[in-house]
Amino acid sequence: MNEMQEQPGRDSGAGTVTGGPPQKWDYQSLTAFRGIAALLVVFYHFSGGFMPGLSPEHVTYFVDRSYLWVDFFFLLSGFVMAHVYRERFSERIGGPAYRGFLVARLARIYPLHLALLAAFVALEVLRSLALQDGLIEARLPPFEGPKSLSALLVSLGLLQSTGIESALAWNWPSWSIASEWFAYLLFPVLVLAGARMGRRAGLLSAAACLLGLVLLSKDGGAQLDRTADFGVLRCLCEFSLGMLVEAALQRLLRAGDRLRWLARGTTSVGLLALIVLGMHLGWDAIAFPPLMAAFLLCLALNDRREGRFARALSGRMLLWLGTISYAIYLCHALVLEAAELAGKVLVGHKPGVGLDPAQSLIAIAIAYALILPLAHVLHRGIERPAQSAVKSSRLARRFIHGPAATGTRPATQG
Repeated sequence: MNEMQEQPGRDSGAGTVTGGPPQKWDYQSLTAFRGIAALLVVFYHFSGGFMPGLSPEHVTYFVDRSYLWVDFFFLLSGFVMAHVYRERFSERIGGPAYRGFLVARLARIYPLHLALLAAFVALEVLRSLALQDGLIEARLPPFEGPKSLSALLVSLGLLQSTGIESALAWNWPSWSIASEWFAYLLFPVLVLAGARMGRRAGLLSAAACLLGLVLLSKDGGAQLDRTADFGVLRCLCEFSLGMLVEAALQRLLRAGDRLRWLARGTTSVGLLALIVLGMHLGWDAIAFPPLMAAFLLCLALNDRREGRFARALSGRMLLWLGTISYAIYLCHALVLEAAELAGKVLVGHKPGVGLDPAQSLIAIAIAYALILPLAHVLHRGIERPAQSAVKSSRLARRFIHGPAATGTRPATQG
């Protein structure tokens, strides 16, 4: 989820969408929409086996397709990184600039990832104690299977989406964070490759990204849920497509009013309605990345024109959701698994078992009521201070500038 973005003039967050020099445009509507997308991914995860009585597919396929909002995260990350850092790498890839970029990105995603992995280890210790006391039964012993020590090392190394493990493990949503790390590693090369790319080459590159997604998809394009099984490639295709969307935006801004209709709020609303309708009807997953890319482009244009739709998305509550969305995305699996363990200890089964649809929705609302304040605390207490500490650390300065780096030299500029 990366997450993972920074915003000029604000603190960074999966929540915030851009970061960097103050002259960069602050896409508040994109920040806010990221929060909405994070909540939809949470609902998708909580409505599965955790709430077996809900069965939303009897009414709509929207929930079943909501895993695809992770694909919007990848598009948005590519867009934001290009918006913030393109100029830094458009001529050459300098060593200090590249190392500074990596430090900034690692400081952005890793501290909270590490803190939540530690929380998952503590939860597994509690599960082990409950098992020893006979309070619960388990198919696998503690620290085996998806909670093995080898899987923990894979998660620590941000390798969850490279095919090393056959299934997601520990904090399973973090596979997308790991995927974005690989996109960050390649980002300066992608910028340099596209620096002098014309419109035709850009269209061909976008087509290549979509073709890559077709090849990665399952069941003839019906599903795009690659995660542990080389989800990194899914991310790279969409991250690159997001960068191309940002390049198209710059071209459209230079063109003036010739394509003014793209910037209208009605265009963004229409595209969003089409995405929602397609998810409701259960369209093949492969249809959504291009629709989401078009929506991202039009919403960004509407934001630049300070249109009504973008302003409507920029209210205080939605911006708050966007700001803490990285923490929402990373902590919700911990809340889910802690609730499952508590349910097994207290009543002998998962909390969602035996609930009817209405009760299941109430339970998910309670989960949101736990996740949102927890995410706020994690954002303010770990994510932001750790990011600042890592970027200003002596180790970061030495890595970026070499052993001769002085104590007063800033570690990063982004």
